[in-house]
Amino acid sequence: MPGQSWHTESSTVVMQADGNLVIRDQTGSARWSSQTGGRGYRAIMQADGNFVIYDRAGQGIWGTGTVGHDNAVLCLQTDGDVTVNYKGAVIWSAGTGH
Repeated sequence: MPGQSWHTESSTVVMQADGNLVIRDQTGSARWSSQTGGRGYRAIMQADGNFVIYDRAGQGIWGTGTVGHDNAVLCLQTDGDVTVNYKGAVIWSAGTGH
């Protein structure tokens, strides 16, 4: 939901109030963005394995493209990367590891 965040010691994932999903490093610098500001509303890790940002009308406006991997999980890695993992393999990465 807007304003919600998840974090580790090396990264923070924030669903900003403007609808942009942003990954920040430990200094607060933005390292990745979904670029959905003004359109996004909710970020959901779906049971089908796709991580999706929806607008207020319930339409998906951004996704990791990992649909079809039932029970995949969204992971905040200790190195600051955010990934979708399926059966021990990384199937999507934000590329924010450092």
